[in-house]
Amino acid sequence: MPFKNEVTSSTASFAFFAIFVVLGVCAKDQRKQRDRISTGSSELTRTRTVKPPFPESVIRLLETTKLAYLATATDSENPGALQPHLSLMNFTYYKEGQQLIMTTRLDTKKADNLRKNGNVSVLIHDFPTLKSSAANSGKDDGNDKVGQTYSITLTGVATILSYGSEESEMLRELHTQNNPTSATFIRGEGIGVVVIDVLEARICDILDKVTTWKAGE
Repeated sequence: MPFKNEVTSSTASFAFFAIFVVLGVCAKDQRKQRDRISTGSSELTRTRTVKPPFPESVIRLLETTKLAYLATATDSENPGALQPHLSLMNFTYYKEGQQLIMTTRLDTKKADNLRKNGNVSVLIHDFPTLKSSAANSGKDDGNDKVGQTYSITLTGVATILSYGSEESEMLRELHTQNNPTSATFIRGEGIGVVVIDVLEARICDILDKVTTWKAGE
């Protein structure tokens, strides 16, 4: 997807602020879809919306990319006081649940936001990774568009799993295996596992054509 260098910083700031206002206004409705965690045992029990399969373009990007931009916001009870927060994150695509796995220190601004408002947006556009993957697989035909086809914005609800639970440690191990050079950010005291249940995906291709995927549809 082409980007225009002439976009001013003020316009970009306004756009980011608008996104977070929408996240805040929708927070109460989306909380109804948040994972329900059983606190009576170490193993978490969650109920999820039955989802149709992700489009192939989404799966391909999620399986070949390790970095994403995670957008969180402060508590949504007062939309006028919402403050956006953006983080660069390692992630793992958990195919079984069509979820994203991340980790965060539990004493961060990001973790505090997630406890108060689980609504998040994730932007993924690691085009060089896809280009390299295509070349290594022999699928690169020399076309500059290879590996530069999609930019994907995912919206959903994030849950910080119970620290030390069976599910938490299983997903932590999976995340470590997928990101072996980033173990410092995954393992250690006070680092929690975050699961993002994706509710909507907006996929934009090189021709600026946007398609939308929604859970439950």
